[in-house]
This record gives sequence, C-alpha cells and structure tokens, in this order.
Amino acid sequence: MNRIRSIWRTARVLGLAMLITISCHAMAWAQAEAKPKEGKASWVMSYGLVLLCVGVGLLFVLKSANRRDRAEPEKYEQKAELPELEKSKEK
Repeated sequence: MNRIRSIWRTARVLGLAMLITISCHAMAWAQAEAKPKEGKASWVMSYGLVLLCVGVGLLFVLKSANRRDRAEPEKYEQKAELPELEKSKEK
C-alpha cells in the first residue's frame, strides 16, 4: 500500500510540474512564428537545456531512497546525575 501511495504522490507532483510548465509556455506557443534574424543565435536550445536540467534535478530530489537499512534514531544513555540532585533526593 505504501508503494502505491508513493507512486501516486510522485505522479501528482510530476503532473503538477508539467501543468505549470505547459501553462507558462502556452502564450509563447500561441504567438505567430517569427523569422529568426541573421546573426542572432536561437534561444530555443538554451531553454530546452535549462528545462532538461531542472527536470533531472527534480527527478533526483523527489525520488525517494529505497534503502533496506533505514537510519535508526540515535539512542542516548542516561548520564550520571549531578551531586546536587542526589542530595536533594535524599532529603
């Protein structure tokens, strides 16, 4: 059951990220295609590379670790009581 929840949570996050990305670029897609001016580089490749890097970064950050040995909480030993406390308990 936890595996299904994990997959569903990941799918929701990725779907939301895709929806936001598509909605941000909808205006750019709706505009008429302009002819690139000579001597200027196209910015499409730059934006594609940035989106790819952001996507890979999200993949690594959001992907849960599937380790078998989970980190155990640190166990603290009780320290010896202070002499003042011992005296107050004896009274």
